[in-house]
Amino acid sequence: MRLSSDLKPQLPPWARLTHPVLRSVLQRERRRRTSTGRVLAALVGGGMVLGLLYAGADAYRRGLALGVSSQGESPVFSVLYLLLLFLQLFAQLAALLLASGLLAGARRRETWELVRVTSHGAEMAVWARWAAVFFQLRWVLGVLVVPRLFFAARMIAGVADYHGHQLDLAIMGITPDVSIGAAIGLLAALMAAALLQPVVIVALNAAAGLLLAVVFGGGRLFQVARVAVVVTQVGVFGVALSSGWVVLNGDPLSPAHASMSMGERWSSLFLLAVGGDQSLRFMNLQTTLRAWADAEYGVLLGAAILAVVMVEALLAGGLVSWAARRAGRPVRA
Repeated sequence: MRLSSDLKPQLPPWARLTHPVLRSVLQRERRRRTSTGRVLAALVGGGMVLGLLYAGADAYRRGLALGVSSQGESPVFSVLYLLLLFLQLFAQLAALLLASGLLAGARRRETWELVRVTSHGAEMAVWARWAAVFFQLRWVLGVLVVPRLFFAARMIAGVADYHGHQLDLAIMGITPDVSIGAAIGLLAALMAAALLQPVVIVALNAAAGLLLAVVFGGGRLFQVARVAVVVTQVGVFGVALSSGWVVLNGDPLSPAHASMSMGERWSSLFLLAVGGDQSLRFMNLQTTLRAWADAEYGVLLGAAILAVVMVEALLAGGLVSWAARRAGRPVRA
């Protein structure tokens, strides 16, 4: 019986390492990077990771706030936050650049037309290159997801505080008034969204990169469009962080914080989660419960963020499908 193989997730053909297009893409990328280049990249990457870890640990030791507040964050969360924050941004931008570079590289090598003449060759090549991005970033995604699983487990354990009445106390007096069952469901939605976000944003950016390469080709306009998208995303990232941190890290008695309307607080927290740190701050239970109390309808943030994540996942698939269909169109003479 082959019961064990039947229980394995059934990946589409283009996402399997046995597929010739995906295997060819990955092998070509490995050959393109020399051993010296790989060692240098590993040293630079390792140095940056250690530097960010040291910065987080030193800030925590000194009582400084590097993206986190002193209200309820654990030492592990405080030390890892800065590292995970910048690693998420790196994965987001790398997905865009890798995907667009894979397709543009095939055009430069003049191998794209050979793919196009085969039946559904261009469509399959686009999907395979999308899958290749996940294989290339698999270690980065692992580093991002594993700590989030740990933080999610801590959140679940934290719900049991105060003899299991942690959520009962948190929802007293908040707007809107919700039942304990609804609060549990909304907290679960927030954790699910936070766990999915790093993977979904990589999928969406990789899809956007492929679409850019298909629409603009590999010329100067393509480079301009790619730089514009990167600059826009970095700008949104900075604005989202600053607006959300004003609410979470600011002094509640300061004029800037006191002058914010409830709508501004809610939208700032929402922007932080979807455009900034991908809900990382909300993976600390006390931060989430404080957001529920400090912003009206803050308890609904989890449902809203999860809805955005699902839309992003659907959009990623739609963009890849669109890029694949466009790539397969016959070239006009």
